[in-house]
Amino acid sequence: MAQVALIEVSEPDTDPFRGDELARRLRRELWEHGLAVDFVTLLPPPDGPGKAMASGALAVSLFSGSTAAVLAEGLCRWLAAGEGRTARVRAGTGSVELAEGTAEGRRSFLAWLLAHGCGAEPEEADGPEEDGGPERAG
Repeated sequence: MAQVALIEVSEPDTDPFRGDELARRLRRELWEHGLAVDFVTLLPPPDGPGKAMASGALAVSLFSGSTAAVLAEGLCRWLAAGEGRTARVRAGTGSVELAEGTAEGRRSFLAWLLAHGCGAEPEEADGPEEDGGPERAG
C-alpha cells in the first residue's frame, strides 16, 4: 500500500503564483524520475486563520523505499538549485521542514521518510548503510 507525502514548497517572499510555479518545476523534476505526483489544495485548520489553499503543494505516492529514495534525491536537488528554497513534508503522523539540499540532508530526509512509513529500506543505497541506531543526530 502506498503512503502519500504532502509537500509544500516556497522561497522567501513567495506569492501564490510563484508558489505554483515552484511546485510545477518540482513536480516536473520528480515526474521525470518516475514518481507519481499530483497538485493538491491544502485547507487551513477549521478553527484557525489561514488561506483557503496553500499554493505550491504536491502529493507524492511512495510505494517502496526505492521511491522514497527518488523523492529524497529529487527534492534535495531542487532545494540546492535555488537560494532560500524550503519544503515542508508531511507523511504518516509527522512533518519535517527542509532547507538544505546537501548529501547529509538527503540521507537524513530519506531516514525520516522510512521512519514515517514511506516504504521499506531501498534495495540499493548509494553509500554505507545506516543501522538505524540511536547514533543518528536529529
